Amino acid sequence: MEYQILRRTKFSSDTTPDMISHQRTAKTLKRAIEYKVHLEALEDDKERHTYEIHISIQDAYKYVTAGSESDEPLVLTDEVKDEKIVNLK
Repeated sequence: MEYQILRRTKFSSDTTPDMISHQRTAKTLKRAIEYKVHLEALEDDKERHTYEIHISIQDAYKYVTAGSESDEPLVLTDEVKDEKIVNLK
């Protein structure tokens, strides 16, 4: 599965749509998150430019329906402490 890191540029005009440009491609979710964090850290105009991680709908469907055969399972790697859990209402 490939993860696309895209940069969304917002314009001040309401009639002009946002511009989206491809920045990076990653093979794993962990690497995609690293790219996104690094790109955000280097960004000067954080209000106009945001970074997003996208995958194709076919890849998402394959990932969800694969079950245990998936090559990259979503697993919690750190223990969550009870005091860190926040209930938002």
